[in-house]
Amino acid sequence: MVLMVGVDVHKDTHTAVVVDQLGVRRAQRRVQATDAGHLELLAWAEREGQQLAVVGS
Repeated sequence: MVLMVGVDVHKDTHTAVVVDQLGVRRAQRRVQATDAGHLELLAWAEREGQQLAVVGS
């Protein structure tokens, strides 16, 4: 199963949503827009699936 991570970036926080190939939401996460938050988001996304495509806005 291929999962896609969409990231909505803002000045203070970033919100990511994982959806599958059918568009079904599988997970959601909000982190602070800091270096630590970016690392947290990356680790979270890697745990969500082996095949990921990341899309930012």
